[in-house]
Parts: sequence; structure tokens; C-alpha cells
Amino acid sequence: MKWELLLVLAVPVVLLVLYLPYPVVGEDYMEVDGVEVDELDLDMSTMVLTSNERSLEMYISHDQGLSIENGLLGLKGRRPTTHDLQASLLTGSGVSVLAVTVDSLIDGYYTATVYVKNGFITRGIDCRPSDCVALALRVKAPIYVRNELFSTDVQLPDDIIAA
Repeated sequence: MKWELLLVLAVPVVLLVLYLPYPVVGEDYMEVDGVEVDELDLDMSTMVLTSNERSLEMYISHDQGLSIENGLLGLKGRRPTTHDLQASLLTGSGVSVLAVTVDSLIDGYYTATVYVKNGFITRGIDCRPSDCVALALRVKAPIYVRNELFSTDVQLPDDIIAA
């Protein structure tokens, strides 16, 4: 009898945890209202995320920069790029991208999360910021940056901060 009662009480709690969507972003994030890419040379570009006249600059590969520019302009090549494929796989499988977030700066690398929803289940997946932004632009998902990153003053003496 005790096990039956425990099972009756536990199943709704487990279902609630699995199927209740959790909040994607809190008050410590700001929505990005601008994305720019500037080419530095053949190997490197910068991605600048802006929000309310604040900006966050990250160094990214030239290829990532081109992919983000194509996403900004809505351009598609003859064949799908990796980010086009990601967007098609997700949407074709019934998975929606709720938002992407740039979360922290750890050991010279920015971290990010892409939040996806499939049915009732919402999950956050670790991702590079440049990949998150390229994907978000293709699926029209909002982009958020943690407030404290806008005030991060990154110095580049030896290493390049990678996104």
C-alpha cells in the first residue's frame, strides 16, 4: 500500500518537472537589438551584439562571420550551410528555438546556450555564441546577453577571445 501511494504521489511530480517549461532568461539578461559583423582579415571577424546603446564585441572566424552576415541578410547559397542545415533539422523535426543566450566569459571563451522546445519539453543546449547567433537569425529567435558581459573590458595581449 505504501508503494502504491508513493507512486501515485511521485508520478505527477515527475511529469510536472519534465513538462513544465522553465524560464529561458531572467532579469539579468538584455535582449539584443543589433548584430554586426566586421571583417578584420581573411581569418578573423568581429561580431558585435548591441542592446540599448551597450555593445559586446567577440572575435570569431571569418567563416562564422560570413554565416552570420548571410543570416542577417536572409541570403541562401546554392546548397545549405551548416547553420541552414541546423535550422532545417530543428524545424523539420518539430523543435522550435525559443531563444539564445550569451551567458559568461570563462578562461577567455564566451559561453552560450540555445533553448529549444519539443512538445512540452524545454531544454538548454551549450553552444558557441557565434553558432547560437547564426542559428537564431535563421529561425527568428531572440538573442539575449547577460548584463554583466556588456561591461566586461576584455584585453587581448596574447590570446584572442573566441566566440
